[in-house]
Amino acid sequence: DGLSIGVQWHPERMWSHDSQMLKIAEAFIARVKQQKLQAK
Repeated sequence: DGLSIGVQWHPERMWSHDSQMLKIAEAFIARVKQQKLQAK
């Protein structure tokens, strides 16, 4: 699968990028959860 191949190519770059993406994703998920709660 493409993700494991990408990690093998440049783990250091992937890690710094992943941690940055994870923060963005967590913020996005938190916002979506809030919107769903408000919609109910």
